[in-house]
Amino acid sequence: MKVLAKSTITVFVLSVFTLLVLAACSSSDDDKAATSAPAAPAAQPTAAPAAQPKVNRLIMAVVPLSGVETNELRHSSSPTVWPYRSVYDYPIALDIETGQLKPGVAESWSIEPDGKSMRVKLRKGVEFHGGYGEFTGKDLVAMWKDISLEDSRHGQSGWWASTMEDVEVINDHEVVYHPVGTAYLVESISEIQGGMEVRSSAQVEAKGGNPDTLEWAHAGTGPYQFKSREPGTKIVLERAPGKHWSGVVPDFPEFEYRFMPEVSTRLASLLTGEVHMAHLPDDLLTQAVSQGMETRVG
Repeated sequence: MKVLAKSTITVFVLSVFTLLVLAACSSSDDDKAATSAPAAPAAQPTAAPAAQPKVNRLIMAVVPLSGVETNELRHSSSPTVWPYRSVYDYPIALDIETGQLKPGVAESWSIEPDGKSMRVKLRKGVEFHGGYGEFTGKDLVAMWKDISLEDSRHGQSGWWASTMEDVEVINDHEVVYHPVGTAYLVESISEIQGGMEVRSSAQVEAKGGNPDTLEWAHAGTGPYQFKSREPGTKIVLERAPGKHWSGVVPDFPEFEYRFMPEVSTRLASLLTGEVHMAHLPDDLLTQAVSQGMETRVG
């Protein structure tokens, strides 16, 4: 199941119907072998066609976001940016299976001879949503300057403003971070920390600034892209066109986070089929399971 809630680990429940849908979207090598056409002297085996999802939009009932709602990433710390984790990649990613850091849109990173600066080499051919071109070192510089602005409400804004002297662009696919003193930069540009969601500086230039409404969002490079947002109600993502650099293919054309403050409402919506998944507290999990639901961690 590729729900793509990246580094968020939580327990949610889902209907048996959804389980069937998810199962239909994931086939093992054994499944493929069992459904291949028999071999013939002059023909190659033909794999069965990929199963199609039974719903166009998967809906998950979740706790409303805390803080002021905004699509401007320099104001969006972990409590508000998590619904967009599948829209934005990070220079350094997190392996949710092992908990270890791994290359994201940065292929490699290393400490410079001065013992404090860090050289980062970027993956080539990573394209932004919306036709805003290829991700380059210029975008990393813009991200650093953006989060460091004095009016930024991001939790790491002060750290970036006081710690980083410069981000030097060597070429389109290589930069060097120069901190004022010794600083552990690896986690700071990773998915663990947040704040370095990769977004397009070309889009910001074209639109004359960062998103000042909820009608549009920063262009990212993830497997999903922003579609729409209704304040306090929902955020809808859609499968990004083209092939993602990681090879990840979202199972569903659209994914909706539907905000429901009352846990009883989330449970009722799940049981009636209004939503396919729901985030529930422990005291309601037993009730949901007794009604035919199953739990998943993701």
